[in-house]
Amino acid sequence: MSVPVSNGDSRDQTEVNLATGTNRDRAVFDLLGNPRQWRQRAVERIDLTSALFEDRRRSVQAADLAGMLRPYIKRGHTHARLYLPIGTFPKGPLLDFAVTVDEKPAYLLPREAHGYFQAEYLNHLMLTHHGEELAPDVNDLLRRVCSFAPGVWQQLRQDLDSEREPVVAYLNATGLGTLVGKDPLEVGDVHDLVCVARSVGELVRQFAPQDVDSPSENPLLALPFLDAGGVHSLAVILATLEKLRNSLRLSSEHPVSEDRRFVATYADYGRHWDALVECVVPLERPFMIRTSEKRAVRLEEPFGEGSRKWLSDVGRKKAHQLINYGDASSNHVTCRITDSNVEFVSDGWRVLDERYGEIDALADAAEVTPEIVAFYDSKADRPNRLWLELPLRQTPAAAVGMWTVLFMIGTALISFLIFVFNWFESGRSHSLSGTDVAVILVPSAIAAALLLVREASTLSTRLNKYWRYGAAGVLGFLWLITLIFYGISKVKWGG
Repeated sequence: MSVPVSNGDSRDQTEVNLATGTNRDRAVFDLLGNPRQWRQRAVERIDLTSALFEDRRRSVQAADLAGMLRPYIKRGHTHARLYLPIGTFPKGPLLDFAVTVDEKPAYLLPREAHGYFQAEYLNHLMLTHHGEELAPDVNDLLRRVCSFAPGVWQQLRQDLDSEREPVVAYLNATGLGTLVGKDPLEVGDVHDLVCVARSVGELVRQFAPQDVDSPSENPLLALPFLDAGGVHSLAVILATLEKLRNSLRLSSEHPVSEDRRFVATYADYGRHWDALVECVVPLERPFMIRTSEKRAVRLEEPFGEGSRKWLSDVGRKKAHQLINYGDASSNHVTCRITDSNVEFVSDGWRVLDERYGEIDALADAAEVTPEIVAFYDSKADRPNRLWLELPLRQTPAAAVGMWTVLFMIGTALISFLIFVFNWFESGRSHSLSGTDVAVILVPSAIAAALLLVREASTLSTRLNKYWRYGAAGVLGFLWLITLIFYGISKVKWGG
C-alpha cells in the first residue's frame, strides 16, 4: 500500500506501509537479524548525575534502508512506515524514556506486542537454522517469556528463602492453580515441571549469565500467563516445557555458532528486550535514531554476594555500567561525571564481558581522564554486550575538607589520650579542668561543623558515607567520654 506524503518539500514523497500486511513481520525479522548492516554507528553517552540515577543518551546513525527492505518496496517509494528495532534494554521499568527517529517522535509498542514479535522472531530463527517451526503451544509460552514482567516474582522471592517455596507461592499468587483446576498447588504437584525447568536453565546458562529473575532460565515464571484456552492440566504444560527444552537442546548442540542463534537469542530475551517503535523512515538517505533514559546507578559488583559485596561497598566505590557494544558497525561509548567533587581513577577502569569476565585488547582507541572515559570499537568479533567498571574517588580539592576533619579529630584524640595517661600516672591530679575540656572539644567542634556541611551532590555523599559515619561515631564517643571524665573529676569522693 502506497500513500502520498507531503512534508513541505517540492518533491512528492511516497510512503509504503510495512506496519501492516504480510510483509510486516518479515521486515522486522530482517532488521532484527542484521543490525550491523544498517546501523552504521552507535554513540552512547552516560552521565553520572547523582547517587541514584544516571542519564543515558544514545544516537544511532542508520543507513538508508532501501537495500534492506528491497523485497518489500517498489520503485518510487521514498519512505516506509514500519516497526523499527531501536536497541535492546534490560527488563524493568523505563525512566524518563524518549525516542525520536529521523528527528520525529516515535511510538514505542506495548509490552504484549514486543512479546509477540520476539516470539515470532525466535520461531523464525528455529525455522531458518533448523528447518522446523515451533509448536503453537511453545510459541505461546515464548510470548509470555518475552513479555514477562518480574515485579511480583521479585517481591515473593525476597520474602521467602526456600528454593521451591517461592516458585510455588508465586504460581499460586498469579493464578496457575486456577488455570489448571487445582488451587492451591503443592510442591509435589509441580515437581516434574521444576525438573524440566532446571534442564532448560542449564541450557540457557551456557549462553547467558545466571539470573534467577530470567523467565528464559526459569520458564515456570511465565506459566500463569499462558493462553487459558490452550491449558487444561499440568500434564499439558509439562509437554509444552519438554518441547521447548528439546528445541533448545537441538540448537545448542549444533556445531556451527551461527546455527545456535535460536538458543542464544532465547537466553538473551529472558534478561533483555528488543525495543520496537512505529515510525516513518526515509528509504533513500541515512537518518538518526535518538533515545534517552534514566537508569539506577549501580555501585556494587554485579552478581556479587556476601562478604565480597560488603567489602566492595565499604571500599573504593566503582560504577558498573552494562552497555550494548556490538549492535552497529562501530560502537562509541563515553562516560562522564557531572559532580565536580568526584572523578574517575584513570588507571583503574576495566572492561568485562556480560558474565563479568576479563576481556583483552577491547577497544580500537580509548581516552581516559579523571573527568571522562571514552572509547570505540569496530572489530567484527567484539562482544554484543559488556560491563564497564569505573572506580570513583573524591577530587583532590574536595578531599581537603575530609582530611581537615580527620586532622581535627586526630588532634582531639591525641589531647584526650595525653589526659588519660596523666590520669593513670601516680602522683598526678585526677581532674579534668575546663582548659583540658576546651583543648579536647574545640577541635572536635570544628570537625563536627565541617562534617555537617552538606555535600555538593548525592554522589559525593554516597562515596563518603562510611568515613562520615565513622567520623561522627568517633566524635560522639569523644564528647561523651570527655563529659564523663569531667563529671567524675568534679565529684567529691568520701574517705
